[in-house]
Amino acid sequence: MQLLAESNYPANLTNDLPKLQPCLNSAESFDTLCTSDTDPNDSLDDSARVTKCNTKRRRRVTMKQQIDSLHDTVQELTKQLQSLESETLNASESCDVIWSENVNSKILWQQVASRQLERRREAEKDNAELRTMVAQQILEAKNLKRILKRRTRIEMMEEMLGVKRQKMLANDMPHDHNDLRRLLRCTDELYVGVDQQFKEIGMERVSCPGEARHLNSCATDDVFLEILVQQLVPFGEKVTEKAVWSALGQIGMQPLQCKADTMMISYAAGTSGFRGSELQTTRIQKVMRKYVEIDRIVFVCRIEAQPHYISGRSGMKHRCDIQVVVETAESLDDDPEMMTVIKSYYRVSRHVPLGEDYRSYTKVDMAIAIWDEAISRVTGDIESILLEADSQVLDNI
Repeated sequence: MQLLAESNYPANLTNDLPKLQPCLNSAESFDTLCTSDTDPNDSLDDSARVTKCNTKRRRRVTMKQQIDSLHDTVQELTKQLQSLESETLNASESCDVIWSENVNSKILWQQVASRQLERRREAEKDNAELRTMVAQQILEAKNLKRILKRRTRIEMMEEMLGVKRQKMLANDMPHDHNDLRRLLRCTDELYVGVDQQFKEIGMERVSCPGEARHLNSCATDDVFLEILVQQLVPFGEKVTEKAVWSALGQIGMQPLQCKADTMMISYAAGTSGFRGSELQTTRIQKVMRKYVEIDRIVFVCRIEAQPHYISGRSGMKHRCDIQVVVETAESLDDDPEMMTVIKSYYRVSRHVPLGEDYRSYTKVDMAIAIWDEAISRVTGDIESILLEADSQVLDNI
């Protein structure tokens, strides 16, 4: 019986092996844990190795070093900012200077067109008023024509109204030739000193295009009006020369003696006022000359106007000196079209006759208004003449 049990022992042991496997695994794990816990040197070596591999000690940066570094960065950025601002300011100043001397032709044409449009609107307004006045005058003329049929009645009406018709002297008086020769000598003197004159009055400080005015309403025997003008036109120098000559020639009456480079005018207009006026005639003399140089053209003009009374005494003389320089201006945009700058200086003065009391000639506001209107019209006339000449050339093409 005992032998039978011993013989069955291997079979039973084989059947129980799966049940014993978890226990064996637990034992091995416990043995390993115990072995590691009991070896402290191995644990220290492992931790030291991990620390050395993972991290390396950094150099410590102090707060002062950080502040100094930030200060250096701020100073460097400030220098860069100042450099950029300086470059921008210099660029803008250079652009302003270039813009004042050289203007884009497209913008220049726009300015010319806007001024011409304004002149057209003013002309249309004036034309409407003139049409009304003409219609009224035509009606009055028809009424007068029925009344004034005979010469005796015409003279009677002139006496009643106190109106005298304008009279022009057909021929120059002998002393007129001497006066014209004197004016010619004066124009030569003005031409010689044109550069010095422009420098003294500060023509270079006037914007281009632009103008400056100086008034002296208290002047009695001195200059009372000065006008400086710089005008830029998109036309060549030769065409502009003709336009300036024509525009300046329109100041006053048509010339009696005119050559290629010299214009002389001398005439006297009779009174055109109401009864009781002491004024008899007003004598006007004008001389204009043109001087052609290599790189520019200079115009010089002098106008004198002086009233003469029935009593024989002479009134205050008005004198207007005009100096104009025409020269070529260059364009920045490489435009093949030429541009021309016109520098003009107008100076108007009045002079009390010898033996007259200057205190009786204190009112100058009306003279300023008249001369200012006549001079201001020249700039617009130059542009109008240039545009008309250009349109005629296009029509011929």
